[in-house]
Amino acid sequence: AQGRLPLARLLHEQGASVHACSNKGAQPIHAACAKGHLEVARWLHEQGASLDVLVKGKSPRAVARAKGHDALVAWLGEALKAARAAAGAGASVSQFISAHLEGFTPGDYCALLAYLDRSATHRKALHRMRHMVRDTYRVATSVGFGPRFLHSTGQAFKGGTDRGIFLQITSQDLVDVAIPGRDYTFGVIKAAQARGDLQALVERGRRVLWVHLEPDAKVGLRRLEAEIGAACS
Repeated sequence: AQGRLPLARLLHEQGASVHACSNKGAQPIHAACAKGHLEVARWLHEQGASLDVLVKGKSPRAVARAKGHDALVAWLGEALKAARAAAGAGASVSQFISAHLEGFTPGDYCALLAYLDRSATHRKALHRMRHMVRDTYRVATSVGFGPRFLHSTGQAFKGGTDRGIFLQITSQDLVDVAIPGRDYTFGVIKAAQARGDLQALVERGRRVLWVHLEPDAKVGLRRLEAEIGAACS
């Protein structure tokens, strides 16, 4: 795949596999992306080459991005979206996240909207995720803790221009507190605010993905960080 399309076709006709690996573990799709051969990459994909296969932790799209092949990066993004949409319920968490993040256009930003306890552990984990998205997609990123951010940046997210890609993160509270004289808890109020925020973003056509963690948010964030890492590879 290091030559042009006629050579790739000839090699395939002679029995070469689109899944063949070099001595460094790279497949033809990686070589095409490294060289910026869009037509070769498209043809390889039509022959069954995977766009998710990793070599040294890098996907074909990551290779193309690192080499500055913008047209190839854009096509890979659309092809990945189509493939993951076809996969439907069979897609992994990282694939859903990756498909969501592939929607960036110049001037966009990413905001992590966390309805979680503002502990130091949670802040560090969320900022590590933010940095992964920032470094992979070269976009501005932010972290906000809800419902606190609703009265500041949250106003811009819904009332400003459609430049944000949002990841709302919620979790059931391990310890909840009852409200005296009421038949609901503070946790219920927080969950209602998160749901209202999500609904407002959706109604305004904002690009938002909701992730609900397991009750132990610390464990859930570790898993989410791994999934975002896979999505950004």
